[in-house]
Amino acid sequence: MNRTPRQELWIALSDLFLDTYPELFYDDIIKTVAETGFTDEQVKHILLTEVEPALRCNLQSPIGVWEGFDEQWVIERIEEVKKTPPSWWANLRSWSKYAENHWEAIVRRRAMPNQ
Repeated sequence: MNRTPRQELWIALSDLFLDTYPELFYDDIIKTVAETGFTDEQVKHILLTEVEPALRCNLQSPIGVWEGFDEQWVIERIEEVKKTPPSWWANLRSWSKYAENHWEAIVRRRAMPNQ
């Protein structure tokens, strides 16, 4: 299946919302960001406004998905959530801070020598 660069980025960033150690996926995310050509600001915006609102529910579940999301489901879920207007709940910064902290850690890791 041919995916857009944005969809490839969604899939890579979705790993931050698995019920496991997100740090395990930093290198794969770094690689995907480089391949898709988005700027850091664009990636941060996509993470906070598209991926995080659609997938944070996995981290709120007592038995969240940990082994990996179905890639087609990720695409469909994000597209569906993008169609709905944000609620007051979606504007809470605590979850965005979670995603934002991981994005900042990814940027720092990418800047390290030998990355």
